[in-house]
Parts: sequence; structure tokens; C-alpha cells
Amino acid sequence: MAALDVAAREGWTTPPAIARILAAREAALDIAPVRAALLDRLQRAIADGDVIEASSATVALDTLALTPYFPNASPAIEGATTVALEAAIDAPAIYAHLAGRFTATGRELTDALKKVDPDMSAEDATAMTSQPKRDAWASIPTLCSTLDRLLEAEVQVLHDLGNVEVHTQPYHQADDLLPLAVRFDKPNAETLREIWTRAAIPALMNKPRREPHPGRAGLWGALIVAGAVIEAHNAPHAITRWPVPTGPVRRKPEYATLVNRAAAGPKEGAFLEGVPARREAAAAPVIEEPVNLHNPALGTPGTTSSALRGAAGLE
Repeated sequence: MAALDVAAREGWTTPPAIARILAAREAALDIAPVRAALLDRLQRAIADGDVIEASSATVALDTLALTPYFPNASPAIEGATTVALEAAIDAPAIYAHLAGRFTATGRELTDALKKVDPDMSAEDATAMTSQPKRDAWASIPTLCSTLDRLLEAEVQVLHDLGNVEVHTQPYHQADDLLPLAVRFDKPNAETLREIWTRAAIPALMNKPRREPHPGRAGLWGALIVAGAVIEAHNAPHAITRWPVPTGPVRRKPEYATLVNRAAAGPKEGAFLEGVPARREAAAAPVIEEPVNLHNPALGTPGTTSSALRGAAGLE
């Protein structure tokens, strides 16, 4: 029901069959006509002296609820209405209407941005001698808000009437609605995705909050300037996420593994046998060698001992 109201607000004309279903639903939930008919029936029965008809009309009137709500019949009315609407609604036609309006609005915004700078001051805009340019400058915020509203309407119609879930589950992602609003362009895809998913930078010390898409044209203006084509997807059941580019595969670091002495060869075994001795030599106490204080270039403080030099492979 809400999706039909949204589509109607966007200029979609309700077909006669759906209008009759909705009218029948409203009549079924409204007891005022029923009460008026029963009162008229009771009055005629009394005027005619019809005892049975008068009693029957009185019982029917007495059982009628005082408020416009049928506790027992309302669920049945809603269920019957839902079944009838599902059979009569043409969800692809409603989506096509919204998608057409969205694409047309995107083209209109693109034309407006080609004519004027959206961020020029109001004084400069009113000083322009060209009326079409002044109209284009003034229409930019309205066109952007219309695109936002139509995109939300598309998502609601697809969800409620078309059984198409645009948002990914179980978690929504920043680029869920991107394929629904922007034509996929392989060379420019990553730039457009970065603009679409750009987040605001919160305020820091001595720095104000930075919006992701500043200016009068906002997100849509940034996309158009980057070369995007604002266009609704024409096949709601074929909507797919933009492919993520595959960059160079990062190989996992390879770590040396311990060697089994029993499985090692003679050279490997001899090397492993000498490991404890080399460790002991490396751990020998450091013997400080004299340093020429008058000419430090001839020696450095803390020169390592010969044992450490040997462990390090130095002469």
C-alpha cells in the first residue's frame, strides 16, 4: 500500500482495476453506509408494520460496531486486498515509470551543470544575462533532491511490489545502491565507486567537519563531474553489484621450518650440531677494546669482541 502511494506521488497513474480494489477495501472498512442502510431498513419495516423485518433489522443494527473497525473481519479484508492487489499490480511497469523519471532527472541535472557553475554565488547568478543559465543554477538543488527521493522510491517499490531486495543481507554496504543509479563504466568504475562510498570526516580539534560531497550539487554533481551517467537500471530482476577489480595477489610470507635432524643429510646435520656452540660463542662476554679518544675515527666505543665478530662473519 505504501509503495502504491509513493508511486502515485511521483506521477504514476493508478489503473482502474487497482482503483476499484482500493475503493472496495475502503468501503469494507467503513461502517457508515452499512449503518445508514440498516436504519433505513428498520424505519421501513416499522412503517410497514413488518414485525419480522423490524426485528431482523434491529438485531443487525445492534450487532454493528460503534467504531469504524471490524475486529473479526479486518484481517480478512486486508488479506483479500493483498491477494487482489498482487494479481492486479504490474510491478515492472511501476518501476519503469520511476526509473524513467530518475534517468530524465539525471539528464536534466547534467545539462544544468554543463551550463553553469553550481557553486557560484547568488549575486553572480542573478547578474547573468542568460535566463536559461539562471534557471539552470536555481534548479540544481531541486534536481538533486528529486534524484534522492526517486532512488528511495525505486528501492521501496522493488522491495514491496517486485520482491527484489536491493540492499545486501545481512549487512548493507556503502555501494549497494550504486548499480541502481549510475551506469557501469569499466574504465571509470573505481573513481565513481570511491566518490559514491566517500564518508564524511568528523570534526577534529581546530578543524570543522568535512562533508563527503560539498557544494550545491552534492553527490550527484561530484559523480557527473567525474564522468558518471546518472541512469536507473532498466531491468530490476537483473541488478548486480559492480564487479570489484582484482588487484595483484599478495603472497603470504614463507617462513623457514624446523629441519628434522634424522631426515637431514650429512651437511645439514653437521650445521645443526654446531648451532649450540655458535650460540655459546655469541653469548661470550664482551671485551672492550681501547679507543683512541684523541682520534675517534681510529676506534669506536663498545667495539665487539673477536667472538662476536666471528659469529657475525667479520674478520
